[in-house]
Amino acid sequence: MCVVVQEERYVSGHLKRMQNVEHPFLCDICNKSFSWQSCRTKHEIICNVDHPFLCNVCKKSFSFQGNLRVHLHTQMGEHPFSCHMCKKSFKYRTVLKNHQVVHNGEHSFVCDMCKKSFKPQSYLTTHL
Repeated sequence: MCVVVQEERYVSGHLKRMQNVEHPFLCDICNKSFSWQSCRTKHEIICNVDHPFLCNVCKKSFSFQGNLRVHLHTQMGEHPFSCHMCKKSFKYRTVLKNHQVVHNGEHSFVCDMCKKSFKPQSYLTTHL
């Protein structure tokens, strides 16, 4: 099965599930609704254009300190997330987690056409 179709099915199912969930928390600024109070609170910071965290390199501003921290890694060319198996380093924790699949010995992504297996999903996507 095509990876794109799988992703479309996932999104479609996700949207159907979310339509059945109540959204009682409304943004005071734009009236967008949320299922959880914490999501509304985070959204209101962004919606309110409150960006108190400023990058001292490019002057871009951010709503959350964590977002600024990630941005600074890219600005400074840092790779703070290292694989404990091979010492390869990455800018983002999510990329490191995707990389670590290579070390676990499993081939969890299989091409439906030729049955060849791949460790990271991105290799299967390239193969297709």
